[in-house]
Amino acid sequence: MYENKLILKSLTILGISLVFAIIIPIVWVLFVNPKVEITVTNASLTQFNLNSNNHTLYYNLALDVALRNPSPTFRLHYERIEVTAKYREERFALVTLTLLPLNQGTKITTILHPVLQGQSFVRFSEHDLFEFDLETAEGVCSIDVQVSFHMSRRILKGIVYKPRGMCMLKVPLSSNQTRTASSFKATECAVRRH
Repeated sequence: MYENKLILKSLTILGISLVFAIIIPIVWVLFVNPKVEITVTNASLTQFNLNSNNHTLYYNLALDVALRNPSPTFRLHYERIEVTAKYREERFALVTLTLLPLNQGTKITTILHPVLQGQSFVRFSEHDLFEFDLETAEGVCSIDVQVSFHMSRRILKGIVYKPRGMCMLKVPLSSNQTRTASSFKATECAVRRH
């Protein structure tokens, strides 16, 4: 009788341990957001002119953006990638990358080359106009770039994650004739997960 209780108790503990050993990895896979690391490795700004009469900003910003999947376990599947550029909190450019869908293996870095070029209507305050004139005269402009994703793990395509990377860049303006543009310093981006 004592042996039967001991066997039953051992089987119960073994069964509970087995259930937890199976459930915990499944819950982890389902509910832990995948990580992605973003670094802007190069940026060039060949046009950044404001027509103050009609509030039109003309721009040409080329970026090299490194996306790194640091996971040793999960491959990532990117459904959509958008790159937005702002100057002094005023959005002036948006591009959706067309190379998608993109699959990224474990511990892999993928380089994207978005180009934001065109013109945009902007409304700058007097202080923003002063800063714009100052930065363009100095040849280095403060531009915030946001990289937004719709992505999933390769295993679980039905669960979509929407992380965003915010990159605060100091981009040399190469069209500046009064001063030689300094070189761009690679910038790591802060990534928020949703």
